[in-house]
Amino acid sequence: MHMFRDAVYIDSGNGGVTVPDDPEHINRYQLAKIKATGWDGQVVVGVRKNGQDVMPFPGEVFPNLLEAEEGENLPSEQHCGEVVVSQPQRLMTNVIVATSVFMFLHTLLHHRTFFDAHKGFMRSEAAMDHVLEVAI
Repeated sequence: MHMFRDAVYIDSGNGGVTVPDDPEHINRYQLAKIKATGWDGQVVVGVRKNGQDVMPFPGEVFPNLLEAEEGENLPSEQHCGEVVVSQPQRLMTNVIVATSVFMFLHTLLHHRTFFDAHKGFMRSEAAMDHVLEVAI
């Protein structure tokens, strides 16, 4: 039996930048490889309605989220400060992941948004009344 009858679970992650073994001595091939890392990521949404999985949860899509390699910790068991030293992240990649998560949340929680990019104006109307009436 599932713990929650109805749930939406959003998980996000992104790849880190490869850190060279010897930063003082990098050839152009190693530099090219480093520049190509840290640009990827994913946002996965799982949905459960009335106890039934409508969309698979992130751990089912990416089993490595739940299983650590021998001698390693799960990502959730490491502090961000530890991870960022061994695998720094690109700002743009983090912005894209955060924007994707925000878009999922916005879709769930808002019905309409009006904006004017030139004036920097945005107004959204909450959809919670609609969400409560409609099955996911």
